[in-house]
Amino acid sequence: MKHISWFDFRSIKQKILFFGGFALLLVAACIIGYAAFALNSEAMNAAHDEMNSIAEREAAYIGKVLEEPYFTASSTASGLAGIREKNSHFARTDVISLLEGILKDHPLYNGIYTIWEPGVFDGLDEQYKLREGYDKTGRLRIYWYRDADGTLVRKMYDETTKDPGSYYDIPKKTGKGELIEPYLETMQNPPVLMASVSLPAMMNNTFAGIVAIDIALTDIEKIADSLDLYSGTGKMVVLSHEGLIAGASGDQDVAGRPFSEIAASLGLPQEIILDAVSSGEKRTFSYNGFIGSISPVIVGEAPTPWSVVVYAPADVVTRKATEQTIILIIIGIVFSIFGLFLLFLVARSISRPIEEITSVAHDLSLGDISTQVTIQQNDEVGRLADAFRILTKNLKNNAESAERIAAGDLKFKIEAASEKDVLGNSMIRMKETLSGVTATMNHLAGKAASGDLSVRGDADSFSGEFALIIRGVNATLDAVIAPLHEAMRLARQYADNDFSARFDPTVQTTGDFVSFRDAMNSIGIQVTKTIQNIQNRMVELTASTEEAQASADEVARGSSVVAEHAESVSVRADQGSEATSHILHAMEDLSVAVSDVAIRSESVSKLTEKGNDISKQGQKLASAASQGMEGIRNATGDLNRIILSIQEQMTQINNVIAIITGISDETNLLALNAAIEAARAGDAGRGFAVVADEVKDLAMESHASAEKIEEMIRNLQKESSRASDLMSRAHSQVELGYEAVGQSLTLFGDIAGMLEQIARDVSDVAASSEEEAASVSEITRNIEHVASLIKETADSAVSSAAVSQETSAAVAQIRKVVEHVNSVVASLQKEIDQFTI
Repeated sequence: MKHISWFDFRSIKQKILFFGGFALLLVAACIIGYAAFALNSEAMNAAHDEMNSIAEREAAYIGKVLEEPYFTASSTASGLAGIREKNSHFARTDVISLLEGILKDHPLYNGIYTIWEPGVFDGLDEQYKLREGYDKTGRLRIYWYRDADGTLVRKMYDETTKDPGSYYDIPKKTGKGELIEPYLETMQNPPVLMASVSLPAMMNNTFAGIVAIDIALTDIEKIADSLDLYSGTGKMVVLSHEGLIAGASGDQDVAGRPFSEIAASLGLPQEIILDAVSSGEKRTFSYNGFIGSISPVIVGEAPTPWSVVVYAPADVVTRKATEQTIILIIIGIVFSIFGLFLLFLVARSISRPIEEITSVAHDLSLGDISTQVTIQQNDEVGRLADAFRILTKNLKNNAESAERIAAGDLKFKIEAASEKDVLGNSMIRMKETLSGVTATMNHLAGKAASGDLSVRGDADSFSGEFALIIRGVNATLDAVIAPLHEAMRLARQYADNDFSARFDPTVQTTGDFVSFRDAMNSIGIQVTKTIQNIQNRMVELTASTEEAQASADEVARGSSVVAEHAESVSVRADQGSEATSHILHAMEDLSVAVSDVAIRSESVSKLTEKGNDISKQGQKLASAASQGMEGIRNATGDLNRIILSIQEQMTQINNVIAIITGISDETNLLALNAAIEAARAGDAGRGFAVVADEVKDLAMESHASAEKIEEMIRNLQKESSRASDLMSRAHSQVELGYEAVGQSLTLFGDIAGMLEQIARDVSDVAASSEEEAASVSEITRNIEHVASLIKETADSAVSSAAVSQETSAAVAQIRKVVEHVNSVVASLQKEIDQFTI
């Protein structure tokens, strides 16, 4: 017979209800207990804070009540001492009147008095001995007080009056004000409990006497009795420095008694309170069911402060916290009952699915599920565990086989538990299929690693997803190899400067290879366009240089003709000068040689006309030379602009090369990533590693081709820069030649004008020789003028010849520059012809 304990449940529902209910109640009890403790602590802290505040408030109020007479006595003492220090005539009668007036003006004061040291006030003590109102010493000693009906009465001293007590001795000893302990004044009827403040009168820092004021403690008793704390349960006691009761709430009979006599009856801690009162400290206490606070009463500089004690029953202070705790307990019980009801519903919902799972587990015990069971109990879960144990025993071997297959071990034999062991038989077929797939992948990887990418796996030997895997590997190899070979072929043609080649459109590309194909084609297209633009610019440059060469030749021929004509003009001018010289010699025999003069004048006229014609022809040639120079200048400007355009095309080629270099770098990075992935795949990734190496080689070839093209472009840029510099120099020489031709044109114009003037003068000479033979002197002057003009003509002709020579030299320099430009253009054309587009 099995032993059944209290914790041996037959139902999981019962277990859930038991432990869940226990946990719920335990949590509720803990929460409520903590809340009650927190509320009680908070209430106690709040009560302490409130009592501290009330004690401080009441102590401050009582302090004000005592401070007012304290400062009145202090000012009176200081005033009397000051008067006597100045030797002012202030009689004793004046002091009597002063004290009477102060008491009259302060109805709360019960009495005021002053006592001075013997012989100090006015030195007239001997005269006042035993006089009315004075004692046997005759010292100044005046006391005014109020009787029962409020009448002011002066106390009269005589020979029986005793010496002053502590109210005089303490200020004399300390030199400070004193708050005198409560005492019962029997001089009044009925006796009154009073306290006094006594302040010293100091003259030249020496004690001279005191001024004191009596206060009835009935006001302080009223303050204590008026306290309303916690519905009257809170109390207050005012204690003097020595522990005498100056006032208490609700009980007037204790006033004036020592606190030690009634502390036990009040239920208060005597030692704690008296220690705090004597030290003048603030304290709080919890004692014998009471909590309270102690606060000192500060009055001026008095070294003996009083204290206020405020206290109340602890159960009253925590009453609200207790009520809230009861409410929390009730709420906790209600919610616990509600929680137990919910727990019952949850337990029932848990037990029903477990019962259903138990019946299903018996049907699956032949090998459908593998699990490890460690539960040993007698409820529904226990019966479910028994069924799973049977299932575990049958599936143990299959689980071990699955572990070995998962670890990559396919070289073992799997045995099924029975013919119905679907899982075991399926694992046998799975192992065989995985072995075939592994062998095929290893075969493909080995061939790829050896560089043979033409081998493919036999997908028909498999079925389902395994056949798709083999077909996928074959398709991957096909998709990678064809574009790769085509890209390598195209890169080699680009490296051989053949940019007319394009990616074979019959090669199928997909995915990222489409972008790769377009990028390779874009390289050929962009480079082809750039080279064609350069060739077009070179053709324009060649035509411009030829035009400049022709213009330079024409200018050179014109300059030669100008030089020849200038020389002829110079010869004719020399001849004219010689003729005029003969004319001058013949003027002596003018009378007989008039006819000879006329003939020679006519000859000079013809010579000048011919020189004028030659100079005009030279002027036309110079004008033609100027137009030729203008054409050369325009041609050199066009050449310079063409060279600059070529340089811009070179920059665009550099941009294309940068794109090629970027593509090659990215291709190299792609190959590196593929190699990393192939390494991760192990033997199955060796084929992809070969492909990655091929891609890397392609990227390196593309990068080398781009660097070669970039080097060629840099050479072309250097040559184009030299051509641009030469064209700039040629343009400068053309400008100089253009200016020289302009000067020649101006000189020929001057020569023509001079020759016309010579012709007119010779005609005038001939006419004069025929008409006026007697005017020899006038003719002589005209001939001399003609001679000077001829000389100037000769000089101008010489200058024109020199300018023509300078023009010829400039044209020769231009010709050399143009020839050098032609050589640079030929060199550029030779470099460009290496490209196939």
